[in-house]
Amino acid sequence: MASVDDLINDLSNFGSEVQDLSLDLAQIGADIEAGIRSRAPVKTGALAQSIRVFVTQDSLAFEMLDYGVFQNYGVKGVDNTASPLLTPEEGISFGGIAATSRFSFGTGNFSKGGRPWGAYYSGIGAQSFFSIDAMAQDVADTIGTNLIDNF
Repeated sequence: MASVDDLINDLSNFGSEVQDLSLDLAQIGADIEAGIRSRAPVKTGALAQSIRVFVTQDSLAFEMLDYGVFQNYGVKGVDNTASPLLTPEEGISFGGIAATSRFSFGTGNFSKGGRPWGAYYSGIGAQSFFSIDAMAQDVADTIGTNLIDNF
């Protein structure tokens, strides 16, 4: 059984051990990147190849070609035939694309020769291949488990 002094020593070292989460985040990031790439819709492979995860001491971020966001969440057309449409997680923005945009991931009023065209008319159905909430939960679960196992 550990003494009180051992417990105090372990607790004082605990704070310095959790300041650098980069090793845990690197592994989590690699797993997330591989998962997103494997689920990404493939026509040319450019979208999957563009998916990258970046890790610092205490953060994790990912990037991909811009159109990946629209493929993941879908785009509302004027006749609303595309389904399903997903709503980005609350408070999330993707560069200049705000999840709370009044356009609801719509395409705007584009026309070609005075006629609606492409996604403007029918929209694009969501092909969900990533979830910000699921990624955040994976990070929290893995770091929590590692902290418990290493303490």
